[in-house]
Amino acid sequence: MSCDLRKKRGIFYFMKITYSKATVGMAKMQSRYGNQDYFGNLTIERDGIRLQVENFSDIGKAFGITTHKLLCAGLIWFTKKNNIGDDRDNMQTEIIIPLKEYALLCGHAGIVAKDENDKSRANESLQTVRKQISKDLKLLLQSSLQWEEATRGKNGDYDCPILTAGRIRNGYIYMTFSQAFAKYLKHRRITEYPEKLFSIDNRKANAYRIGQACAFHFYNTNNRKDGNFNKLKVSTLLKYTNLPTIKAVRKADCGSWKKKIKEPLEKALNELLAKGIISKWEYKQKANSLLSDENHKMTYEEWADSLVSFECIDDIQPQSNTDSVQPELHTQLPESPSEDVQTAEQPQQQQDTKNHSESSQPSKDKSKSGKTKHFYRKQKLKFALLGRQKE
Repeated sequence: MSCDLRKKRGIFYFMKITYSKATVGMAKMQSRYGNQDYFGNLTIERDGIRLQVENFSDIGKAFGITTHKLLCAGLIWFTKKNNIGDDRDNMQTEIIIPLKEYALLCGHAGIVAKDENDKSRANESLQTVRKQISKDLKLLLQSSLQWEEATRGKNGDYDCPILTAGRIRNGYIYMTFSQAFAKYLKHRRITEYPEKLFSIDNRKANAYRIGQACAFHFYNTNNRKDGNFNKLKVSTLLKYTNLPTIKAVRKADCGSWKKKIKEPLEKALNELLAKGIISKWEYKQKANSLLSDENHKMTYEEWADSLVSFECIDDIQPQSNTDSVQPELHTQLPESPSEDVQTAEQPQQQQDTKNHSESSQPSKDKSKSGKTKHFYRKQKLKFALLGRQKE
């Protein structure tokens, strides 16, 4: 993502994002835990949220954290373009994301050419990444969500598609959120999203999910007030993973719970440490004392009831929903196309003609301001010379 969406604190970048029960819950979903019907439609249910993907079998890609990363990128740009918390219905639902910047953000360094001879290979790599992102975009486009959630003290039933249009064209990703989903997002909380979450290896899904949970919990304003922003129960973190439950481990008798549950969780936390998303982590008891790892007789129940104390790499003060001040946009984005067809492709020649005609028109304001600056420079130089002559 370009620097216009980022806030730098020290050496670390953060992005503002609206988050909710539905969007956070999607991070836990994987297609291999879902069910496909006779027509190839996929249904995934977890934590009271149902995700349905139409014609899933035709897409040829699993639903996982790469899909959720693309959704988060869209949510970041949606947060930038809209006044979150505003009750008015004026919303900008179409999002435009630079393809190459997003690919670099996700760790695809191979799309950058090292020299002139490397351009062909880099372009092939970019096209491969483009195909992968295009499939994730298609997954979001064909997905709908059903869930229950309280909004402003009132329980509500939600059933809406995520996107109504999506395509990649001329180096940009176009996403259009559905009106129902966008209206829901406008009344959610805003938190900080660490940029380095995008770069977590897609094969380390548990690290990605735990990292997101820790970041959202750490920068939650209410948690700051309560003083519990840097602690989460082990049992809570386990809910964000796809690790086996203690019941399943004991029933299958497939080894120690420490190897099946505890060690993978610690491996995920250490991955966040290596990526620079958290600066430290340690076990603590509820009495805020350190939990000794030397006690090999510790039961699973004692371990699951303990706390994981952590610190994010850069402690910044979270902003409330009413604070809508953000850095100015510096990236020149293209105007969105008029049609909402998913595979809309306009001839390149027509686009080039349009750009040429726009650039060939003279800008009166720019030429006028340039002459004015030139005049004042001459006057300033003249007065300086006169001052030297008098001396």
